[in-house]
Amino acid sequence: TARPSPSGDAAEAVGSTNDSYDWVYLSDGGHFENLGLYEMVLRRCHYIVLSDAGADPKYSFEDLGNAIRKIRTDLGVPIDVKETFMQPRSADSLMREGKYFTIAKIRYTAVDGPEAEDGFLIYLKPGCYKDQWFPRDVYNYALESPDFPHESTSNQFFSESQFESYRALGRHVVNEMCGNYLPTGPITKPIAKEFKDVSEFAGLIERAAAAAASLPPAEVIASAILQ
Repeated sequence: TARPSPSGDAAEAVGSTNDSYDWVYLSDGGHFENLGLYEMVLRRCHYIVLSDAGADPKYSFEDLGNAIRKIRTDLGVPIDVKETFMQPRSADSLMREGKYFTIAKIRYTAVDGPEAEDGFLIYLKPGCYKDQWFPRDVYNYALESPDFPHESTSNQFFSESQFESYRALGRHVVNEMCGNYLPTGPITKPIAKEFKDVSEFAGLIERAAAAAASLPPAEVIASAILQ
């Protein structure tokens, strides 16, 4: 049975706990690294799809920067992020040009040697960008809430329209990312059923990006899916 322990709290505060300590300090990990990327790199995961849903209205990438810094310092593994086209909303609430995701190389070879295989990171971050199929209901909510989609996470009581706007934006991001929109209409097939696991999905993006790095990622992925 879980119960508070003053002595356990004190031991945690001074950093004297370890894996053989009588008490376990259980938390969501946000006090150390908010994305969970550190543990995945520690386990040498090869394909990682990371959705950064932390409140970051200024797009300072605090959580991503903290994770990359800790991983390089503690584990010696550099993470090279390709240029991003992610930016905050404009002052007049109109949507700018931008991209919802970028890719990065996790350089396991820097620590494990040339025989190791580097990892591949797909980093997603919610935003409001100008594109053809941006959901109109999400656009309406965005105009009503200037902080969307980076409203304070201290609000744990979302309204129905607020919750649905985040869900619909997430669906739209994945559809854009996978090239699931075609000129003849919006959704053509449920993209989630196209991949048996994360590695197959990430592998498609990795191959497509390597084959045509100069093209917009969504166009490259759409072309690969339709082949």
